[in-house]
Amino acid sequence: MAVYKRTWTTGDGKKRSHYFFKFMIDGVTYKETVKGARTKAQAERAEVRRKEEVYSGKYRKADNSPRLADFVEQVYLPWAKDNKRTA
Repeated sequence: MAVYKRTWTTGDGKKRSHYFFKFMIDGVTYKETVKGARTKAQAERAEVRRKEEVYSGKYRKADNSPRLADFVEQVYLPWAKDNKRTA
């Protein structure tokens, strides 16, 4: 399990910490902070739940938004040719 504890000191001298996990599946890195976890075991359980969501396809579904190149070619360039002055 790739669960880590990050600890830091605030400006007023108090120590703070939280757990996070990091794992890679099929070349995609997943990293998430587990703010509610008080123990490493709780953070490990959260990591297992997230891995199950990744494998079942419920987490980070495919992004079907248009690509920038398609937008430029189909929308911006025709508009620019009609509305911009040539030098």
